[in-house]
Parts: sequence; structure tokens; C-alpha cells
Amino acid sequence: MISQQRDHGRLTVGHIEAKDVGVPLGPVETSDQGKRYLNALDNLVFTDYLEFRWYVDGKLRDGPHRFAAHGPNGQLVYDERGIAETTALLHDFTSRAPVSIGSPRELAERMARLTHLIRDIIVETFRQEQTSTTLMDLRRAFSQVLLPDLSVADFADMFAQTLAYGLFAARINHEGSDSFRREDAAFEIPKTNPFLRRLFSAINGPDLNDEPFIGFADDLA
Repeated sequence: MISQQRDHGRLTVGHIEAKDVGVPLGPVETSDQGKRYLNALDNLVFTDYLEFRWYVDGKLRDGPHRFAAHGPNGQLVYDERGIAETTALLHDFTSRAPVSIGSPRELAERMARLTHLIRDIIVETFRQEQTSTTLMDLRRAFSQVLLPDLSVADFADMFAQTLAYGLFAARINHEGSDSFRREDAAFEIPKTNPFLRRLFSAINGPDLNDEPFIGFADDLA
């Protein structure tokens, strides 16, 4: 995630999805993950560290450009033209202004795309059996308190929506000149909603900082 500091906090300029060296990027673009990212993220680069492809609003804007390739002996062989083209691509990618939001509809659509992305990432972590203890405990708690037969998909959807709504409620209640931060959101949820306040303290604690979706939660903030 690439961001810029503004008067009201850091805003995301764009995202880079990096695959292992040598992973073909064509299939990445058409994969379920690639489609989710292209649909949700306005300014995105796919790379295997040697090849770069830049997408704006889900469409290929520049690339593919490759600044190096593996030679017969396994060493990298650099391409001067590819280096210049990749440098220009990254310059244009990082120079793009953060997405502006000028209406309630644009805010709702932006939040919805990020919320769906968080939900899909959580579902994928369960599918790959890479779920953290924190998320497993939260799913168990949601099942005990809300729905006994809570499926992974329902939990992911409920969790992502609660995260988005909690941040929204906290941001509305935010006062002062300090930037709004995800980490402080639980303290700014109105006391008139004690259930959400307690729940949000649990789902937005420091244990979530290592989750794969946390950058998108910061985008929501």
C-alpha cells in the first residue's frame, strides 16, 4: 500500500500485489483474487518483482514492462529499455492522486468495495486453513453470542460489515484536529451504542495488525 500524508491523515494512493519471482501475471489478472482486487482498487500494480503491470479503475493502463530476465546461468540480465519503462510506470503509479470522495453515494460505494474485499480475504484464509487464532476466536464468539450455526461466509460478511460500520460511526463522532485512526476508533464510537463499542474493541484490537486484510481496514478509516 502506497500512501500520502494529508491534513486529515494518510490517504492511500495505490496498492501493489507482489507475487513470487517468475509467477506469470496473466493468470493472476484473471484469478478470483485478481478480479477482486481489480474491482475494488482504483490504482493497482501486479508484479513478480521483475515484470510490472499497472491498472487504473480495473483496466490495464501501462505494461507489461520487464526490467530484467533470467539468463542461462540463472543470473539476471537487465534490459535498459525495460528499466526506463518500469521506472516511468512506477512514477506515474505513485503520482496518481488519492481517490477523492465528493458525495454520500461515492462514499458508500467505496466503503462497500473495501468491505467486500475484506470479507473475501477472510473467507480465503479459512479456505486455505491459514486463519489466525484471533479470527478463529472471534468466529467462535460470534457463534456463541449471535448465531450458533454461523458459517465461515456468514462470519466473514458479518465481521467485515461490523468493521466498516464501526469505523463509520467512530469517524462521525471524531472531534479535534488529530487525524482519525483505526486504532482509536473504539474509543470514539458513541456511548449510546455500548454493544458496538464493546464488540469493536474486540475486533479492532492490536491482535489484528498482522491480518492480511488490515491495510484495507486502514483504507476504510
